[in-house]
Amino acid sequence: MSTGATLAAAASFTAIRVLRSRMAARGREEGVRQREARRREYARALGEAIGHHAAGRYEEALRGYGALLQEAPDDPVVLTNTAQIWIDHGALLQEAGIALDRAAAAAADPATGAFVTVQRARLLMAHGRYAEASAALVPVLTAFPGSGDDPLPAAWHLLAACRAELSDTVTARQAFETALRLRPLAAETRLGLAHLLARTDRPAAYRLLVEGHTLLLSRGAAEATPAGAAARQGAAFLLMEAGLIALDPPREPGQATAYLEASARLWPESPYPLVNLAVVDEELRRPAEFGRHIRDAVARIPRTDARLVAHLVSGSHSSVYGDMTLTALAEARFIGGEELRRRLNNWEHNRSERERSKVTHHTIYNNHGIIAGDHASISEIGLFSVGAGAAMSRDHEGTPMSGNQSGQGHHLNVSAGDFSHIERVQINGHIVGRVDDLEREVSSSGLDPERRGNALFELGEIRNEVGQRRRFDEAKVRDALARINREVAHDAGLAALVARLWAEITGDDRRGS
Repeated sequence: MSTGATLAAAASFTAIRVLRSRMAARGREEGVRQREARRREYARALGEAIGHHAAGRYEEALRGYGALLQEAPDDPVVLTNTAQIWIDHGALLQEAGIALDRAAAAAADPATGAFVTVQRARLLMAHGRYAEASAALVPVLTAFPGSGDDPLPAAWHLLAACRAELSDTVTARQAFETALRLRPLAAETRLGLAHLLARTDRPAAYRLLVEGHTLLLSRGAAEATPAGAAARQGAAFLLMEAGLIALDPPREPGQATAYLEASARLWPESPYPLVNLAVVDEELRRPAEFGRHIRDAVARIPRTDARLVAHLVSGSHSSVYGDMTLTALAEARFIGGEELRRRLNNWEHNRSERERSKVTHHTIYNNHGIIAGDHASISEIGLFSVGAGAAMSRDHEGTPMSGNQSGQGHHLNVSAGDFSHIERVQINGHIVGRVDDLEREVSSSGLDPERRGNALFELGEIRNEVGQRRRFDEAKVRDALARINREVAHDAGLAALVARLWAEITGDDRRGS
């Protein structure tokens, strides 16, 4: 081969090597770009799902989390957020436990594990296993002594709630006070401490709630912003809870009226202060005021709040002024004319029994549930809570970090600040969640109005029974389920939900009959 040919061949080989090297580099760059694009898309989808979660659009959030788990099945943020929604709603609690197990296994550091532990404690509380939940929280509290960062406020709050359920009022009070020092605007923590104080020092409980109301009003409640509206609602919520304490024996109807009227002025769009004012009106036998308050309350009930409507219908039967409640519901088209006539007949039939009864009762229920009946009060959901139920979030690039530790490691962030919002853990929450599901399905079903009304009435009775105490009257609930089953027997989907509720309560996979 000539020298020229040799040089040409060498040059060709060199060119080929350079070309291949550049192609490989471009391939690597393309791979990096694709991975970066996938990472950005994942972060965008996660942010969107968390946005739905924070806004209470739980179905959209769960769809988003489900899609993300297809791509990253061990992402602890997504697993924990999914479990949190299930815990909040008392549904799929077994699956929530599995998700938390996977999240714990994927946790890269103690802070991540602490957030998972807080949700695991809430799961135990939903099952009424307060001693186990309390024990689970202790390592979180000892691992970060003196820290005010999340999830410490939530852990202290949940520990206090557990110890209160276990009648350990001394530890409960200390834990509530610690949580409140860390999150002075957490209305739910303030409420828990107020109810402990009210047992022995009611004026101190009032002062604590009014102080919280004043603090929240100082945080821009007058501003026409979402944060301002949330602060105003939180302040009103605390005043309403002070009114409910005043309705507990020994009753102070004047004090209750003052707090509830102030709450209604701050929170004019809510039916709850007005419904509780009607409770006071019935206590004092003021029919004109009762009628005005109940009509105003009904006018403020969202069309989607079938649960409140069902409980007002249920409570009307034992209320001295139940006919006014039923009429107001009919005028607002929450119940039909035929159902109104039937329920008014039942109310009239029970008049003599109500008049003979000299025993009155009043129950305060604060787990965003409703107790219906004579002298029953209604409490809204807990606003301004510690972050135990807020959706976990990440920084804008998708790396798990807490807001005040960015760049110092991988940490999950639960907190939405002092204004975070959670659903509360309920007594028998797993059962109440099933009742919620069934109420929604019945409300939107094609059942005729009378059957739908009857089923919702019975569901309200079940909620009242199982929501007040862990050891409820199973026979009473079983009878109510049997009556519901007869009303929905021709709807296979509803009948299946009744069977699930039956199994949840009794451990038996047969339906009530």
